[in-house]
Amino acid sequence: HIYEGKNGVRAIYNLVLENLKQGDEYFACQVESEVFRGDFVEFIRDYHKQRAKRGIKVKLLGSSESRQEMRKVMSGLKNMEMRFTEQPFPMAMLVFGDRVATFVWGNETIGIVIRSRTIADRYNKFFSSLWKNSKA
Repeated sequence: HIYEGKNGVRAIYNLVLENLKQGDEYFACQVESEVFRGDFVEFIRDYHKQRAKRGIKVKLLGSSESRQEMRKVMSGLKNMEMRFTEQPFPMAMLVFGDRVATFVWGNETIGIVIRSRTIADRYNKFFSSLWKNSKA
């Protein structure tokens, strides 16, 4: 599925809440620091409050350049681990259940969600490798 615009990206995040249950964990990679500015900040904080309230855990991997912004925006949120890496990402990514979502935020905000257990498993392995080599 293709999701366009800011509302499309919001719909992708809502898929996470709809498809995971208490105790589940998913992985996220952040690239664009502009997601931590403007109207998306309020959405992302509200989203993570809902996620934490539902008992869904997240491992969030961000770029080293966005460390300070991410820590400020995500401060006080529960059921979240954050690490940072020098490894560049081509776009933001969420891996949850049997789905992989990738998206870019900016002038042309667009996201794609793929539903495939095989693809999700491979992205989970990729993410785990990056996670092991990242810093808190």
